[in-house]
Amino acid sequence: MKAQIIRTAKWAKRTLKKLRPVDERGVLSPVRRINRVALSERVCAMTFDDGPTALPPEPDHTGGRALTDHLLDVLREYGAHATFDVIGSTAENYPDRAGKPGTPQWGGIAYDHYPDLNCDDMAGAVSQSRLIGRILAEGHDLSNHGYRHIIFGKKGVIYGKRRYLQSGREVYDDLKKLDDLLREYHGYSLSLGRPPHYVDRLPDGLTSYDIYLLLGYQYMGASFDGDGWLPKPTYDEEVRAMVEPMRALLEADPDALCGQIVFQKDGYNMQKRTPVADGLAQQLELLRKYGYRVVPVGELTALSQFEDLGPDDPLYPTVSGLLRAGYTVVYRDNRVKLHLPVTRGELAMFVTPRDELVRTVRERMEGKPLSAIGGLDARHPYYGAVRYTLERGLLSLAGGKFDPAAPITPADLQGLYPQLGGSDVQVSTARADILTTLFTLLGGSGAGR
Repeated sequence: MKAQIIRTAKWAKRTLKKLRPVDERGVLSPVRRINRVALSERVCAMTFDDGPTALPPEPDHTGGRALTDHLLDVLREYGAHATFDVIGSTAENYPDRAGKPGTPQWGGIAYDHYPDLNCDDMAGAVSQSRLIGRILAEGHDLSNHGYRHIIFGKKGVIYGKRRYLQSGREVYDDLKKLDDLLREYHGYSLSLGRPPHYVDRLPDGLTSYDIYLLLGYQYMGASFDGDGWLPKPTYDEEVRAMVEPMRALLEADPDALCGQIVFQKDGYNMQKRTPVADGLAQQLELLRKYGYRVVPVGELTALSQFEDLGPDDPLYPTVSGLLRAGYTVVYRDNRVKLHLPVTRGELAMFVTPRDELVRTVRERMEGKPLSAIGGLDARHPYYGAVRYTLERGLLSLAGGKFDPAAPITPADLQGLYPQLGGSDVQVSTARADILTTLFTLLGGSGAGR
């Protein structure tokens, strides 16, 4: 029943989201939430949250072996590799007390505790350095799931009593603490993050995307729930809940998991059981049967970066080249959306170096007063780009205002291209043509920085 309540709450959230006016456009962002990528090969990624965990599986069929060791054994047996989304330590998350078993508060009312309340030293990078070392030695990747695994802002009803971080500075410091630890003790540089419980809005108006920008991360999402984290009446039912949906999906369409990211848990579920200990091998057996290669998220995105534009598309080298050069031409949901007309705010983002966007976020995090520009508030996601392009005369105000949602005109491009070194460029307002032109002007040489 408790699991059904949680599923119902999630269903209600998805339904309400569908009923809202559709914002097909979204916003361009240097940090992209990578849920899946466009890929025709049978390759998928697998991620494991909340570890590494030194306590044994429950029920234990391993003779007391650490859960993470067991998962690594299984991955090695199948030639699979994964991204472990690790924490630092929840040992500071007190005072606290346990909630009801089978609920999201099972391990703590005010905070999360991994692997369990009063067992905090049995999970996390701080106390489980050996497990981190083994993860890396065997070719897996790491992601930043927060040093203390404290949510970044208030989260609705389910986690309504949870303590949360109060500002971008607090979130940055928490993430940076784990980043520094892994760099210092393991020589590992993080490039991915996943917020605890996917809370993105911070109390001070910043977002997880802003903080990831400062740290040089991309946002690691997921597209397929490996399950096991939600409780069911019995352990066997929990294992089946991990395996049967994947089986049904692949039987219906053997290519269904191409480019997808599978979510797993490296720890106990709400009933303090670990169905992943048995379910993982069965999932990997299915993936092997259908010819899948299981890789870390970083390897998956090296094969294909975007959700709606695959490596076989003629424009793929152009878009990926502009990203490498430090320009923002892809939406926050990791889509390129070539069919959409370009707005003035988007054009400003196209030609603004990433460092300028970092500067704006840092100023906001540090509380520096930022005046509106052309009627645009500093909280707008395109503020830094508009400031940059107006200061350099790359774009101009219209009637004393800058409307980031206004469609671009040929005059905007005729004024922009010559300043980037393109005096004889044919003007087209189609998104693909603009990106191709900017790749020629900016992508190779870094001109206009």
